[in-house]
Amino acid sequence: MRPDFSWSETVLLIPICRGMPSQCQPELEVHSVEQIVVAVPIYPWTMTDRARTDLNDAVINLVTSERERCADLGLYREWTRALEPTITTCYPGSPAAVADPRALESKCNALPWQLADDPATYGAQAGHWIVVDGSLDQEIDEDSYPTEAEAQEAADRINAADPLTEQYHHWFTLHLPESWDITALVSSVDGSRVAREK
Repeated sequence: MRPDFSWSETVLLIPICRGMPSQCQPELEVHSVEQIVVAVPIYPWTMTDRARTDLNDAVINLVTSERERCADLGLYREWTRALEPTITTCYPGSPAAVADPRALESKCNALPWQLADDPATYGAQAGHWIVVDGSLDQEIDEDSYPTEAEAQEAADRINAADPLTEQYHHWFTLHLPESWDITALVSSVDGSRVAREK
């Protein structure tokens, strides 16, 4: 669908949940019955600018087909212009800021990491192993371990309790002009989702 700037202000994205899929499932089930739900994965290192781009692309991929985008090279650009105000509202602030500091709480992809052998900095823990998340920036276990094997066992326990498939997401509902056949669009979105999952 090609956006008409006379109604672009009526295109809105409303945040509904931030967290792991299992945490947000009840809300998602309620909203997905009659509304279009859009999701973007958020990692500890995701900056605001990247989150805006991912959300923009997620919406465009839902409301336009690949055939439409190939046949009309200006379609992506026009949709991006139409979505920019509401996406900026969803992700305000500096493009270089972390999109969601709470995403750092994810223990997905835990890994062992060795501290430098520097007693002045790490004291008795110098040279020991700790457990960090997949970005290598966030320590996710308060304990330290004398061997890599022990740290790996701790990482395995964390990953088992919070598997990688439970990726932190932001979910939004997409609100489009009332003149559109939203029911048909929701049905087509659901159909596309089923086809992709097969």
